[in-house]
Amino acid sequence: MSDRNNIKPFRTTLLFVGGCAVGAVVGYLFKPAPVAEPCPPEGNPLIEAVAAFDATTLSEMLSSANAVRFYHGNDGTNNTSVAGPVDGSGKHLPTDRPIFHRYDGFFGTGPVITSIDETVAKEVVTRANPTWSIDLQKVAVQSMLNTPDCKAIALVERMTSDGIPTFDLVPVKYDQGKYRQVGTVRHTIIGMPCPNYCGEKDNYLHMH
Repeated sequence: MSDRNNIKPFRTTLLFVGGCAVGAVVGYLFKPAPVAEPCPPEGNPLIEAVAAFDATTLSEMLSSANAVRFYHGNDGTNNTSVAGPVDGSGKHLPTDRPIFHRYDGFFGTGPVITSIDETVAKEVVTRANPTWSIDLQKVAVQSMLNTPDCKAIALVERMTSDGIPTFDLVPVKYDQGKYRQVGTVRHTIIGMPCPNYCGEKDNYLHMH
């Protein structure tokens, strides 16, 4: 009898300890998983633009023009762009005294565009290295500006796979002092600019 009395407490204690161990494992396995942090919102990327021209400026240039010509330029410190309206023959308008528009950066609530004459425009354009231009037809400009949320058309410098410099023309909106692409890939125009000129030589600032 004394042996049995000595064994029972031992068995009870062993089961109790074992029960605690099993309980700890089961509790760990069924512990609620931590709530996952939400994924960051998806959206179009911010872009590094050499220049951007707002919808108002572009619409004014196209009021009596067939296209807008964008030139690669340099303001003496940074690369930029000069834009000007052209007619059906590729000549700048007004033909007697062409007016051009230089991109001077993003300040406040949008791009700063300065109207300049042909002499100043030529200085900015010929200072660029390399020099080239792109003509964007009126219907293409209007199509890009009709992209939802579009506030401006930005010019992004890029090198082609053949090592040729080019512009991509991208519809953008303003986002805290930067440009954010809007629309989809089909709203972007991949330009193949003329490194020297396309058409009549005298129609281009950098070929005068």
